[in-house]
Amino acid sequence: MLAGVAPAAAAAQDGGRGKPAVPLHRFDGQGHIDLDGFVDEPAWQEIDPVPLVVYSPTYGQAPTEETRIRIAYDDAYLYVSGQLFDSDLGGIRANSFARDGFSGDDQFSVVIDSYNDHETAVAFVVNPNGARSDRAVWGDAEWTAGTRPFNSDWNAHWDGAVQRTNDGWSAEMRIPFSTLGFQNTGGEVTMGLIVYRSISRKNERHVYPDISPEYGFFGFGKPSLAQRVTFRGVDRTNPIYVTPYLLGGMTQIPTLREPPDVRAYWETADDPTGEPGLDFKYSPSSNLSIDLTANTDFAQVEADDQQINVTRFPLFFRNVSSSRNARRPSTSRPAASPTGSSSAAGSGWTAANSSASTGARGWWGAPADSTSAC
Repeated sequence: MLAGVAPAAAAAQDGGRGKPAVPLHRFDGQGHIDLDGFVDEPAWQEIDPVPLVVYSPTYGQAPTEETRIRIAYDDAYLYVSGQLFDSDLGGIRANSFARDGFSGDDQFSVVIDSYNDHETAVAFVVNPNGARSDRAVWGDAEWTAGTRPFNSDWNAHWDGAVQRTNDGWSAEMRIPFSTLGFQNTGGEVTMGLIVYRSISRKNERHVYPDISPEYGFFGFGKPSLAQRVTFRGVDRTNPIYVTPYLLGGMTQIPTLREPPDVRAYWETADDPTGEPGLDFKYSPSSNLSIDLTANTDFAQVEADDQQINVTRFPLFFRNVSSSRNARRPSTSRPAASPTGSSSAAGSGWTAANSSASTGARGWWGAPADSTSAC
């Protein structure tokens, strides 16, 4: 269990600043959790839920729905479970089924400052449909000059399972330590950790640790405010990811045949094509990744849409990350790049109208303007 968490969280509202790190519950060995979305294993019942605080709409108010979040780890994985009770099953919002998609959904998320640098983090999110999202965060989640402090194109190897229940929904996450970059000092690893649950229809958010909204709307995602936690007996591994792929296509060419002894007719000629390729990734250290590709799959790269402007307002372009190749997760520290790119993604251009207000909501669940909509 999280030893000493509840008193510390009740005594301070700085989200972990100045508070000592606390140990997480450790499973001996592996195989204690069946990742099916049901939080019914005896191993979960041995762990006390973390003490959550209502972040919004009114800080410190009594939660309108019960939430139980538990955290543990073993030799290879970090586990996070959530029992997300809801008195109105029909009010649970789950609109997106796409990876990294968001459309006003309820969410369950964990944010991990794996390098314990109070600046960068990675976030893992599931919605009630089981759709997964993951993001790389930098700059302590501070928006500067309209630049988003996260890269939504960062994709990692991890698992999540979700179930709808008679009293709400539940979720389990299993995050390999091989996905996270970290430093092991004297057999102990310290990371920052934030977990939260959002109830979209109520604009209600439950968060651990106790973080005050005075740090801004995105305070609940700031690595500097995360609770410091410690792991023992966790060693960094250097997995090799090899991903082959095959693209196939068919071109049909109609041809007019005019033989001398019969009437003319049309014949279709088939021209099949195949294009194999291979992606290779290896991280020899916690801050270095090697990515190799043979016959790059450019089908994963988004092309710029042609923009036709019939208004009196000019169009402008902003540089954002556009490569969505899920085969290249980054285990190294995310680069604090103003373009939103990291070692796992490239960059491209997209267009936006300077006068438009989309009213879209970003993955944090925040209202976004025309230059920051996700």
